[in-house]
Amino acid sequence: MVFTVMAMALAATTSIPTTAMARNTKRLVEGPHFECWRYVSRVEGCSEDLRRSLNERQIRLGLHCCKAIKGLGSACFGEVFRYGPYSLLYGNAVKDYCSWIESPPSPPVYFPQSSPLPN
Repeated sequence: MVFTVMAMALAATTSIPTTAMARNTKRLVEGPHFECWRYVSRVEGCSEDLRRSLNERQIRLGLHCCKAIKGLGSACFGEVFRYGPYSLLYGNAVKDYCSWIESPPSPPVYFPQSSPLPN
């Protein structure tokens, strides 16, 4: 009995109404923000990592995915993290996570020794 109540409570907290999900999914394909989402989804594995991170409730994104998310303007960021299963709250958590992900340091630049100019 306790298990049944817990299962029902969990299902109630994680479910998304199908009409809202269908409407939001339709907007993912047709909406004006399609180009914004396409920018993120061009990075291999990024959209899958975003979905997996949301489902597992632990953000794990690669460097290139974070670079793409950092590259979104504020308008595109709001559009990407407003529809489908995402929310602005999740988007802000992703943004915070990505703020800690940095590119590897640039290799040192070699400057050849210049010979003194003849007088």
